[in-house]
Amino acid sequence: GSEMCIRDRGTTLKFISDTQAISIQSDSEGDFAVGIYDATGKLIATSKMTADQMLSVRQLAPGMYIAAATDGERKATVKFIIK
Repeated sequence: GSEMCIRDRGTTLKFISDTQAISIQSDSEGDFAVGIYDATGKLIATSKMTADQMLSVRQLAPGMYIAAATDGERKATVKFIIK
């Protein structure tokens, strides 16, 4: 599977194409607020998750999306495509 990610101070947001899920790898113990945006930049979904959780995005319509996660200090984004 392909993975694209952007790191910020020990925090990485990944899209795992095999499982169509987003995961956060971070040394932060806190909750991350995650927003999913469509190709036009419109916010279409929000969620809260911690660094060891997976967020399934398989329910999204085919297209390009951006996920952004922040815990208030760190921010990470990932661009992904649902086929």
